[in-house]
Order: sequence, then C-alpha cells, then structure tokens
Amino acid sequence: MHENGWYYNACPNPNCGNKLNTNAEGYDCTEHGVVEPIQKYILKFDIEDSTATARATAFEEVTSTLMKKSTAELIAMDSKENGIEFAEKEFRKLIDHTAIFQIRVTKFNKERNNNSLTISKVFPLHKDYYNGEENPKVQSISVIRTITTV
Repeated sequence: MHENGWYYNACPNPNCGNKLNTNAEGYDCTEHGVVEPIQKYILKFDIEDSTATARATAFEEVTSTLMKKSTAELIAMDSKENGIEFAEKEFRKLIDHTAIFQIRVTKFNKERNNNSLTISKVFPLHKDYYNGEENPKVQSISVIRTITTV
C-alpha cells in the first residue's frame, strides 16, 4: 500500500476512524481488531493572518470540504493521472485560499509539544463573519511521502 502523506489507513467502523497498524493478519484497529481499511485525509499546512502564522492539521471532514473531493475521489484521480503529482497540484490550489477555521488544542498538542493546531471546522466566507477584516490564508502545503507494505 502506498501512503503519500495526505491520507492514512483508517478503521471503517463509524465513530472510530483510528489510524490502523499493520501486522501479519493485515490491518489492525486497537478498538476493533483486524479490519479492511478505508483511506482518510490528513493534511498539514500553514495558516496565516495579519498577526501570526500557525501550523495546522486538517482531517477528513475539513479537508473534504476544502478540496471539494473525498479522499477516495482524489486517490482514484491521482492513480489515473501521474502518481502523487496530481494530488500535489490539487493541494496547491489551496495556497492563498481564504477560509475561516475553528481550531482546537488537544491533549496531544499539549503533552507532546506538537506545534500544530487541529482544524475542527471550516466555515463559508460571509462578510458578517469577519467584519471586512482580512481572513486567514493557507501559505504552504506539506506533503510527506512514506511507503508502507503489508
């Protein structure tokens, strides 16, 4: 299985979505045992407004909203085109994109000195949300490539 950094193998059980470990039997969820994986987005990028820049991580729901494509759709398009180059081009379309994010800081962020915020929601742009001030913009996209085999 090829993972190129923008998706991960997840548990297919509703309300779980945990990242799966691989073992001799296949893919293993810590809560549900051996399962058939589904792929979900994980996208890391910088967001910036007029006051600061922050590293952010967006998962399935937020990234699907931003990309206007599901993980499965982008994987299918990516494999038809030219490997990960197609996906990277799609992600780069987000650079200078204006959005309003709701973020959360989790126990993971605090305990592990993780300097990344988790984006929990993306809102549509309407002037009444931001009183005409400049909105945060995506400045760069990081796509990390790793290869995992079973």
